[in-house]
Amino acid sequence: MKKILLLFIASVLFGTRCSPDVNLEEKVCSAREDIQYLGFQMFASGATEPTGDYQSLAPFVSIAQIEDFFRVVQTKVGDSNVPCRRTAVIIGPIALDFPTAEVTRLINQTFELAIKYDIALGFHLDDGMFWANRKDLWGNPANVEWLDWKGTPNTSRHVDWVQNRLAPMMCFNAPEVKAAVKDFMTTISLAIKSNLDALNAANKGYLYAGTIIGWEPSLDKDRDTQLSSGYHALLNKGYGLANLPKDIDQERVEILREYIEWMAEPFLAAGLPVSKTYAHIAFLSRKYYDYARSINPDFGKQSYAELNCFSIPEVAFGKNYTPGFSTYPQPQPATVLEEIYDLVGNSPWASAEAANIIPSNPPIGSGYTAESFLARHFNRGCSLLTIFAFNLKGDPFTNTLNEASEGADALAAYKKFLSGARLME
Repeated sequence: MKKILLLFIASVLFGTRCSPDVNLEEKVCSAREDIQYLGFQMFASGATEPTGDYQSLAPFVSIAQIEDFFRVVQTKVGDSNVPCRRTAVIIGPIALDFPTAEVTRLINQTFELAIKYDIALGFHLDDGMFWANRKDLWGNPANVEWLDWKGTPNTSRHVDWVQNRLAPMMCFNAPEVKAAVKDFMTTISLAIKSNLDALNAANKGYLYAGTIIGWEPSLDKDRDTQLSSGYHALLNKGYGLANLPKDIDQERVEILREYIEWMAEPFLAAGLPVSKTYAHIAFLSRKYYDYARSINPDFGKQSYAELNCFSIPEVAFGKNYTPGFSTYPQPQPATVLEEIYDLVGNSPWASAEAANIIPSNPPIGSGYTAESFLARHFNRGCSLLTIFAFNLKGDPFTNTLNEASEGADALAAYKKFLSGARLME
């Protein structure tokens, strides 16, 4: 979920409105490669965050619980009537918190479920939020980010939807971090590739929906001080007080992009398709940022890049992966999807995380019907749309998101998509 949305929505109230009724002709697919996937996120540990300070995520849920999720998707959403549109279950976050043997077992078992239920499967990988179980890494100061050139360490990565203290912000280009991440991603990519090879041999390659690299990766702030990070990674690139970067914000943007490329490289090396290896960038609309600055000068004290924790839209474009974004609606005059359309042009892209609701606290209706929300993705080149909060209930906030993702309007829209009918914006 967008890590900065909750920081600004409460300050200004906006009305919502629907976009103009743009009814694009449905894309007709002629090959398996043209498949558009409607994905539903399954939380691999049964929870979205750790239960205590500096604690790891809970262990993976049982394969029986994951199978129950497949059944719910099959029962509530149904089967596709056309080869170019399919449902998918997306499993994640798969994080450094989990031993590689358990990750490999999870991948193998869930591919078996994909075959059993004829529902496509994808994976959603963490970028370093959840590495509390690797104190061998974050206990070494060489692997932790700094808040300034003096080397003041980040003590806990700030993620606004996580209640407890996370392990410190990872230094993305620390040699030991890069080695550990490469080993972890190599294990995952090889396990996926072996299963995909078996699927292809059985003419079922369409059951692999893809892998999302990162869980809204960013150079997050320090929880206590709210100071930005990235100085340690800058030092590793040769910068310092005696050699300041020409544009310190842009250098940190590049550090983040290089890290995502590093995470994705083992997937390319394993022979997995770049077209199904996605980034996951969450950003505040630049149009909203400019608008908020105009009515509240304090909003402009942070640059656009710093406000987004250096996860700006351009980071979604790099080597070894296809663009992917969080696409929750944002308050007017935000234009997240419109900005994505301009960026991707006619190229495929993914919504790595979405629900048809503005995730403020409390959540605000988007102003779009569920069908219009789907159409604004699938009619505009989206190859994977990952719906969050499906079959997930708990606190009032989560329940409201669940209603947007699993209510009658949403289920009707999903069935229309799978029928092959043209979606109306």
